[in-house]
Order: sequence, then C-alpha cells, then structure tokens
Amino acid sequence: MIVHSAVNYEVAIEDLVKNPIDGTVTVSGWAVDTYRKTGIRIRPQDEDVTVERQDRNDIATVFDLDSSARPGFTAATLSSKGSFQLLFMINGTERPVQIDLNRLERKLSNDRKKQRLRQISYRLLHDSFSSNFRSLVKRAKRKITKRQKSYDQWIRTHEVTKPADAMQVMEGFAEKPLISIVVPVYNVDEQWLRKCVESMDAQWYPNWELCLADDHSPDESVRTLLKEISAGDPRIHAVYRDENGGIAAATNSAIELAKGQYIGFMDNDDELAPSALYEVVSAINSDPSIDFIYTDEDKITEKGVRFDPFFKPDFSPHLLLGHNYITHFVTVSRALLQKVGGLDSAFDGSQDYDFVLRATEQAQKVHHIPQIMYHWRTLSSSVAGDPRSKMYAYEAGKAALEATLKRRGTDGSVRMLDNLGTYKIDYHGEAPSVAVIASGYTGEKLHDLELETDYPQVRFVSVGKAGFDAAARECDEDLLVFLDGKNPRRADWLTEMVNYIRDDQVGVVGGKILDDRGRVANVGVTLRAMKTGQPFEMRGDWDQGIGYYFR
Repeated sequence: MIVHSAVNYEVAIEDLVKNPIDGTVTVSGWAVDTYRKTGIRIRPQDEDVTVERQDRNDIATVFDLDSSARPGFTAATLSSKGSFQLLFMINGTERPVQIDLNRLERKLSNDRKKQRLRQISYRLLHDSFSSNFRSLVKRAKRKITKRQKSYDQWIRTHEVTKPADAMQVMEGFAEKPLISIVVPVYNVDEQWLRKCVESMDAQWYPNWELCLADDHSPDESVRTLLKEISAGDPRIHAVYRDENGGIAAATNSAIELAKGQYIGFMDNDDELAPSALYEVVSAINSDPSIDFIYTDEDKITEKGVRFDPFFKPDFSPHLLLGHNYITHFVTVSRALLQKVGGLDSAFDGSQDYDFVLRATEQAQKVHHIPQIMYHWRTLSSSVAGDPRSKMYAYEAGKAALEATLKRRGTDGSVRMLDNLGTYKIDYHGEAPSVAVIASGYTGEKLHDLELETDYPQVRFVSVGKAGFDAAARECDEDLLVFLDGKNPRRADWLTEMVNYIRDDQVGVVGGKILDDRGRVANVGVTLRAMKTGQPFEMRGDWDQGIGYYFR
C-alpha cells in the first residue's frame, strides 16, 4: 500500500502483524529515494515506537538502488496504541506519515483479497503470457545497454581530433600560456591519484604545471606518494599543510604554488581528457578576452568505462542560480582569480559553487567548450553513505546563493528544492501590474479563473474578434500574459511566472503545460527539437523526472 508518493520518493507499507503474547504490533514496509537510489531515513515521533531498517533485495532490484541501501523497515509498538507517526526525511525535512493501525489492518486485508484474485488470473494467463513477459524484460535490458552503446558510438564519432593535428595547430598559437592545475589532496587512494597525474602527463598541450596540496592527510602514505610524484617531474609541485583546513583551504594552498597565467581546478581522483588543455588554450587564442572557461564532462568508473555525459548549455546565468551546472572543468585567468579571490571556507561543501558565482559576475567573457574534457570518477566508496549526511554541502550551496543576492543588491529568499543541490529564488518587492489577455473562455470560466488567481494587481481581458494584438495594444499594465484556454492548477500560477521576469535580462516567461492525462504538451521550444520537426521539447512524455539536468 503506497502511503506517500512523489516524483523522487516512494513510501509503502506492506504488512501488519500482531503478537498476542506480548501485545505488540509490527508494521513493515519500504521507503525509497528513487532519484538518489537509496533508502529514506526514518524515525518514530514517539519514544514507545521502535524502528529498524531491513535489507530488501527485491526493492533494491526494482529501483536499481545502491548496494549499501537498506530500503526496508519495521516499526513496532503496543497494539493498544491505536496510531502513531513515522517521520520520513525528504530533502532535509522530516515529513510525518500517520499510521492508524485499525484502518491500516482493514486496508491491508482488502489488498490481500485483491492480490489473491490477481494471482488466480495470473495462473490462468501464465502459460500464454510468460514468453511475452520474458521478451519485455529482455527489451528493457536492451534499452539500458543501448544507452551506453549510444554514448560509446558518440565518442567514436565526435572525439576524432588526432594529437598530430593538434600539434600542428599549436605551432600557430600566438599565446602559449602556462596553465596551472590546482588539486586539493586528502587521503586519496594511490591508484586514483596516479590516474589523475597520468591524465596530466597525457596532455597534448605541454606548457602546464600540476600543483598538489595535501590537506594534512592522516594516511602517511599520501605524503610519501606526493613526494615521489613531484620528484619525478619538475612540472609537478606539492605542498603539505600542517593542519586539516578543508577543501577550500587546501585548494587555496595549491593556488599559492601556481605560477601560470591561467588556473584550472581538478579533484584528486578525476581525469582530464588528453585534449583538455589544448582546447582551453585554443579558446584563449581565438579570443584573448576570455577569462572564464568551462567544459562538458562525463563520469568514469573504477574500470575506466565512461558514461553519463553532461552536455552543458552555453553560459546561462539564470540556470546557474538554480544549480551549479558548470562544475568541471573550470579554468580562469590569474587576473580574474586575483580580482575575486580564492575559494571561501565558509562555503565548504559548495565552495566551487560560490567561486563560480563570484567569478562569472566579474569575468570579461565566460566561454563554454562544448566537448567532454573532464571525467568525474565514481567510486563504490563514494556512495556508501546516505546522501543526506552531506546536507551541510546543500546548505552551503543555499548560503552561497544568499550571499550572491546580497552582493548583487537583490531582494529575495532562497529555498532548497526536493532534488538536493537545486534551489529556487523567490524575489521580493512590489508586484508589477499584469494584464491577462485570455482567449477561449466563456464569461463564467474567465470569472472563475479570476477568482482562482492569487495576485494583487491583475486585470483579465477577454480577446474579441480583433485578436490578441488588438487587445494587447489597449493594455497599459507592466506585464502582459497571453492565455489561450488553459486552466492553471494553482492559485499562485501568476505569482510564479512574474517571479522569473523580475530580472531585466528576462523578456519572456513560459510555463509547463500538461494535457488531461498528465503528459507534457509544452515545456518550451528548443533548437534540438526543431531540427526533428517537432519544436516542442518532451511533448507527449509523462510529467516525471528532471528533464535534462534540470533543464
């Protein structure tokens, strides 16, 4: 029985068992964060309720959960209690679910009856259906495999530049700046740090240096390894901090070693593509005013398999206020770095987000290299814990955005969304006047829409035979909304649309439109979709998921 369901969360209670000997009752079920592929943290509201987590291989398989996830749970209390609350941690907030034992028992009994009928039907159909079901499973597996094969094919088709060709181009570079790659190091496994360094050795562009800062790693072998690596190549430098200061402080220590005109940022277990610095310097030579560069990225497994490519848009300051889509690989000019300062330890966990926000504000020109230049290592150890154990990082991201609003003199508040690492800014200030120019409504329907719209300064105008243009020319409100027979679901629909147009750089705002069955009718027009002859992105898809990286 599903008791809570959202886009990225599922909570279900499956059984209730009474123990007449000790007078207790045990409720069992499962709770899953489907986006982060893990279980949801649970605790009881009352002290006389005991909650224990359980392994559930069936649920882990269905939702493709991380190996460490324990999605199952039991909650035990006295039968006489009648009801109790369980608190489920969703996006850092505890959401209560009321468990009424008598009602739950009746509901589960009815569910079991229905299940028995389904089992009988299944038996009758099994012989004819089983072969079709196996075909369905095979098709699903082929779909997953096809996605990876598609990316493998993309790599073969698009990553075709040869080192010899690059060498020839580099001979004509007017500028051949020293690029300093700064890397904070902390208790990294030897094999991954060596992979990181090897990716630098493999760079086609030769004028680089690698600056490594050990953040007082407890593992003494890290210091030994750094000494060996730096002794073997004069381009590699290392510094050893006397105390652990966190990732921002360690990165700043590495920056202090850097002598280059440009500084690139890298993690100690990731890899750069061999052409990464070549592409960066190519961009600089094409336009010397470029002082902030970022690239596309993908992930790489422990076995070196690349997957999950992230093809980013060109610089989008508004998307950046929703989440840090820039991440890796970032290179900035020394002049820009000196202007905005290094990383701020106050935002550790999201120190890169804070830096990107500050640096893009001050940059002469932000440039995007639309190629996969960075491989982000995924390690089994990195997913062992609950993602919410890193709530401090998401809170730091929120704080970085709040600091951005203050720095820019913008009146607004920041809140975290259900997908951890994403945010929404609610802008404050006097509400501009709005005229809603409506077509396709009866007088009664338009009146209902007016009553159901919660906005302080709005006038609803019915379109006559002259059409939208004529009606718009008669309006003197600050903003115009064109609405053609659509029925907003929420009273604050207009407030939300106006919120996004308060920025002077925004001229047009649209909303997600769903059909009667909950499928996407319009969520925006993209050039990619237009090339296929279908200009409306995601039309016909169910309203689920996060789009393409929250776009």
